Amino acid sequence: MRSAGKPFGYYLTMDIRSELSHFNPSAPIESALTPPASWYDSKEFFDFEQAAVFGQNPLVAARADQLEALGSWASLEFGKESWLITRDTEGSLNGLSNSCRHHGSRLCEGSGETREFVCPYHGWTYRLDGTLSKAGGAGAIEGLGGPDCNLPTFPVAEWAQLVLLHPSGGQPLDPSLLALAPIAEEFKWNEAKWVTRRRYPMNCDWKVFVDNYLDGGYHVSQVHPDLAGGLNLSEYKTTWEGRWVEQTCPQISPPLESSGRVSYLWLYPNVMVNFYWPWVDVNFVIPTGAGRCEVVFDWWIAPEKAEDSKFIDNALKASDQVQCEDEKVCSLVQRGMGSASYQQGRYSPIREGGMFHFHKLLMQDYQSCFGD
Repeated sequence: MRSAGKPFGYYLTMDIRSELSHFNPSAPIESALTPPASWYDSKEFFDFEQAAVFGQNPLVAARADQLEALGSWASLEFGKESWLITRDTEGSLNGLSNSCRHHGSRLCEGSGETREFVCPYHGWTYRLDGTLSKAGGAGAIEGLGGPDCNLPTFPVAEWAQLVLLHPSGGQPLDPSLLALAPIAEEFKWNEAKWVTRRRYPMNCDWKVFVDNYLDGGYHVSQVHPDLAGGLNLSEYKTTWEGRWVEQTCPQISPPLESSGRVSYLWLYPNVMVNFYWPWVDVNFVIPTGAGRCEVVFDWWIAPEKAEDSKFIDNALKASDQVQCEDEKVCSLVQRGMGSASYQQGRYSPIREGGMFHFHKLLMQDYQSCFGD
């Protein structure tokens, strides 16, 4: 763990396993220490984590509405990896590598509709299920028509309004998510209409953003005074199970059409779904480097409000304000962790159980890389 006397080159030769030893997931929360700063600000740990966490867990790949039509597709970029999610002519969803089998060129970016994918480099062409249909002018390549020339496939699944992909071939829909169906039904997410997407670059590690989200509302009155004015924070509750955490809070003056509460749902490792009638918004956090990330927001709205442009504009401004407030405080945390005098922090036992659960799940993934 870092101390004031560590030389500059320490992080260039980091012993990852040693850094893991400084976090004890079995300690009672009252005495537990948070993960060390090295988990949040070193390139070595960032690189390790890309495989240990994001290479081993489902990722949000697309919105379901992007893939309704036959021939529709969307791409997902995450670190050095890229995938295509397609709805083929039979109506099946497919997860495919976005790298041509010839020389590795990216096939396409964004989303759209097509009958086939044509590599922009040499024109190798693939069907929507990833099979190679032609490689014009390539000559007599041994095994050209075999499976080794098809795009590698990855498991995909739909959950509510999202499409999930597993990058290492595992189950894309964690069984523990099935328990969350009543929440999506309560807020009628499947009936909601997608509104827009925004991206927010953040000067903090992705885990800082998740920690902030999972502090049990501890920061809300201090950081988000306008948001706090509409919530009964004294009744803020946090529950967790498997690979998710739900935080709920009653609204002070809820809309008549609502259930009278908000629900903030986190899905391991990097997805947040916020339910507050008539809105549902999804935030997923993409690590972009040591101490940096990007937060992608998608908003859905109840059909009866979908044409109220003034209401939508005002609500998006309020949401943007909350995100800017979070961006500021998360940046302060990241900078503070860079101090030689900071090593590890503490948990609020009555507030931050969900955060501790997140860190325990991280530890499980980290240790699995060493066979522990």
